[in-house]
Amino acid sequence: MSNRLVTDVEMAHVIALREDKYRRVVDCGHLAQPDFWLVPNWRELADTPGMGAAGTTGYGTTEDGKKRCYDCCTAFEVERMKTADVMTVYLSTDNKRVTTWPGGTLGTVTEHYVSKAARKTYVKATDVHGAHWSGQGRAESGTYITLRRRKG
Repeated sequence: MSNRLVTDVEMAHVIALREDKYRRVVDCGHLAQPDFWLVPNWRELADTPGMGAAGTTGYGTTEDGKKRCYDCCTAFEVERMKTADVMTVYLSTDNKRVTTWPGGTLGTVTEHYVSKAARKTYVKATDVHGAHWSGQGRAESGTYITLRRRKG
């Protein structure tokens, strides 16, 4: 057991996740991530894994305006990958996963190449259902890329 002291930022993270005053129920029926604008020390808290980006709303919005928690956003995109031929996804900062905007895993990168001349990133990935995709995007980690389902 560690005797390490808990920092103020870590404590704020725990409080934010446990206290409903920093979270709201969204249309999917779940709690959204904490509203950063209400949480003390939100600038430091925003870099905590799983908390989204600084100043985010804590939920995603569907095309018809409904609000979904990040887990439901990921579940929707995972389901959509079963039938879609083209997907806009994000490349994780370690270049090992393709993800939703909040960081939910959609698949694993099997090949990754950056062309400095073309200023593009090329990837091949296998989604969580086992389908194979390839795509390209800007030449930087953490950026969005367009994937297309590979035939055969």
